[in-house]
Amino acid sequence: MNGREYKAVYGRDSDSILIIEKTPENPDPSRYKWVDYHRGWVARYPISDVDRVFSVNTFARYRGHKCEVVSANDDGTMEIQYKDSDGGWAVAMGFVQHNKYEFLKTVPASELHDYHERQRDLLFEEWRERTFPRPPEATP
Repeated sequence: MNGREYKAVYGRDSDSILIIEKTPENPDPSRYKWVDYHRGWVARYPISDVDRVFSVNTFARYRGHKCEVVSANDDGTMEIQYKDSDGGWAVAMGFVQHNKYEFLKTVPASELHDYHERQRDLLFEEWRERTFPRPPEATP
């Protein structure tokens, strides 16, 4: 928004987003209110004020297996999540099972390789429907 990226919360088919600022001071008292749940200053903006809404997932290889990077810690470690069917490998590598096919582990960043991001445009389908409307007979 306005050439700047923000961490936000967006619900599919919503007409607004919540922008969350984790600053000590309120960035704009006329717009932002402190919300304990988000542990930050939160403002609601209409989608029409936003240039783009997208999600970003970061992946890397850990000992040859693709994992999602969940968080980066100040001490140079990364929390990673393995989501695949080889639970035996994950347990043997020291992952802790979180759900049926989800395993978590904290590792030094130096042990991860082949980083890449996957970005998904969350407003694409709405844009496509506005730009290329379907004929009435093709609507399910």
